[in-house]
Formats: sequence, C-alpha cells, structure tokens
Amino acid sequence: MRLGLWGGEEQGLLGAASQGASALATIQSQLASYITEAQDPLTTPARITELKTLFQDAVNDANQLVTDAQFGTENLLDGSIGAAISVTIKSSGQSVTLRTLDLNNGVLDNLAVANTAFQTDNFAGAQTSRQASGTALSAAQLQLNQDAQILSTGLAS
Repeated sequence: MRLGLWGGEEQGLLGAASQGASALATIQSQLASYITEAQDPLTTPARITELKTLFQDAVNDANQLVTDAQFGTENLLDGSIGAAISVTIKSSGQSVTLRTLDLNNGVLDNLAVANTAFQTDNFAGAQTSRQASGTALSAAQLQLNQDAQILSTGLAS
C-alpha cells in the first residue's frame, strides 16, 4: 500500500487512467464494427484483408493506450502498481483508498485472442473474445469512476 498526501497526484493518475479506459471503449466499438462488416456475406475478400489490418492496428493501439495511461511515471491500468494506494486527503488524517487495475488480464489478453481469431477468419470467435474484453473493461471503468467519486467527495468535504 502506497501512501499519498492530499490527493492531487492521485487525481491526475485517475484522470489518465479514465482517459485511457475511455479511449479503449472507443476502440472496442471500432472492433465490433469491423467484426460486423467481416461477417457480412457481401464483404469482398479485398475488404476482409483491409479489415484484418485495421483490426490488428486497433489492438496495437489498445495496448499502447494502456502503456501510455500514465501520470508522471505511474500507471493505474497496467498492473505496475502492485497494491492499493491509500491517500490522506485531509490534515485530520482522513484517507481514501484507490484500487489498482491490470488491464493486461481481462481486457488486452481477450483482445489478443480476438485478433488471432479475426486474422484466421473466425469472426464469431473474435466477437466472443471482444465481448469478454468489453465486459472486463466496463468493470474497470466502473471501478475507476467509483474511486474518482470517492476521492472527489473526500477532497470536497
């Protein structure tokens, strides 16, 4: 457990993590549209080839987003912070705890599986893995939102 003071750094860390998670949600939507288009029987083989490149690029972008979701040198999304962060937010000693995430497990690993499936024309399998990734991302976003609310409320009181 790392101890912080007053919550300024932690607000920045939560902000970077929230922005990264939001951008990942946009990528999730893009991937869903690529899968839908690839499953359409009217999609040409040439377009399928283009979609495979777009899918791969989007998965690469997702990985980079998690890596880049830093505030200073710290990252709430990549699992590099091993334990919760306890933040003292008042001179009275009142504190809140921020939970850390590892989007490599649940989000990015399922996107990698989705990409492998997509590249081998298993579009239904790609959709299943993308949905699993999206479910894990939604849970992470909920946690980030809860922690941001707790920190904000604590700082305002």
